[in-house]
Amino acid sequence: MPRVIETNLTEEDKKIEKTLRPQCLDDYIGQEKAKSTLKIYIEAAKQRHDSLDHVLFYGPPGLGKTTLAGIIANEMGVNMKVTSGPAIEKPGEMAAILNNLQEGDLLFVDEIHRLNRQVEEVLYPAMEDFAIDIMIGKGSTARSVRLDLPHFTLVGATTRAGLLTAPLRDRFGMIHHMEFYTEDELKLLKEGAEKIRDIETQLTMIEEKYPEAAQESTDGAMSVPAGNDMTTPPDDGSMQKSDDGSMQKFPTFEGKDLDGNTVKSDELFSANAVTVVNFWFTTCNPCVGELSELDALNKKLAEKGGSLIGVNTFTLDGDETAISEAKVVLAKKGATYQNVYFDSDGEAGKFTTNIFAYPTTYVVDRSGNIVGEPIVGAITEKKQAETLQKLIDQALAADMG
Repeated sequence: MPRVIETNLTEEDKKIEKTLRPQCLDDYIGQEKAKSTLKIYIEAAKQRHDSLDHVLFYGPPGLGKTTLAGIIANEMGVNMKVTSGPAIEKPGEMAAILNNLQEGDLLFVDEIHRLNRQVEEVLYPAMEDFAIDIMIGKGSTARSVRLDLPHFTLVGATTRAGLLTAPLRDRFGMIHHMEFYTEDELKLLKEGAEKIRDIETQLTMIEEKYPEAAQESTDGAMSVPAGNDMTTPPDDGSMQKSDDGSMQKFPTFEGKDLDGNTVKSDELFSANAVTVVNFWFTTCNPCVGELSELDALNKKLAEKGGSLIGVNTFTLDGDETAISEAKVVLAKKGATYQNVYFDSDGEAGKFTTNIFAYPTTYVVDRSGNIVGEPIVGAITEKKQAETLQKLIDQALAADMG
């Protein structure tokens, strides 16, 4: 499926941008002083069960002020509302924004130095007392009514701190100057950008190699294994080979199943004429949609001396929450086949982190060799199901000699 080129911001772009931005302070590169201070303030606010004090970021553009605001909201577990100084022209507009905030919400105002004076004055009581004063009526009948607001956090960003009025600036509990990146930080950012570029290149190759799967995947997730030469068409039904012509082995691992039982790859593969390994994750719709079919396949394989296992990538390193969630999803779908996890820094873990789309399924013979190419996409689709069955039959035939 050809990639759509569009100059305007699309919904897909918004989703990608959100995932590319760091979601926590530990993942954010740069601004070490600001990060250390924010961690203390955020932890204190959480222990008080109160909103974070108001924050002002100032400095040149492109240093991550907006990203930091999003991280604060994520660390606090609250919603973030975004606006900008030039967009708010009247005091009533600011009052409406403030009145629609929920308890603990974060209001991010970009280019806050461009707020006009009347709008700015609405913020004074809101920031100090979490209330706004509204005038009702005109002339001699006019009266002031104070409306209480939920506790919120105002995060302001500006490239022109000198244009902020003293009354507004003094109402921020934290003021951070955004510093330029160091050489080491720039190196890290460059490496991250190169990884993203490599992923984009591989995704393009995947779409060209598996056009049907790319079109049918409901969440756009597609994947291939680490080290797979995507520029070479797959051999029809042949064993997958490495660059030197030898059979490509499935990476070895020693892990556990979701019930805590030890699982070793060499024992697992050698005990079965064929083993189907399905990579998935809990929030992947196509992955969850094929769980029942995979369970039925596992029962058929058992009659022929084979087996099917699942690898939920969220559960790597034994994440207890992810394991619990995976077990719930499997139970709802009636899937009883074995699911395993292993360390992410091991051979199999590194192999897994290079899978870029889900679900992806491998067929492995008794010797631990990968049979054919990976099945990219859910086996609920006819082509994927037929290809998988063909590889299974090939492995069973080879095992019988």
